[in-house]
Amino acid sequence: MANKKEKTTTIEMKWTWRAHMASLIRFIEQGNDDNKQFAYDELMKLADQLDVSFPIKQNEDEKVKSDKEA
Repeated sequence: MANKKEKTTTIEMKWTWRAHMASLIRFIEQGNDDNKQFAYDELMKLADQLDVSFPIKQNEDEKVKSDKEA
């Protein structure tokens, strides 16, 4: 019997923050306890990174809010 060449397809996966957030949200909404804990832990890691990279400046945020109200 002759060997037939099989056709293969390559799928390119691009991981984005949007895709990661969508996965974490699904884990929270529909996952079991382990999935929910994983999502919580991942979100807390991201929060820690954001606190270092982009700390919330309360006074500036309040100024922006008050400017919008005026």
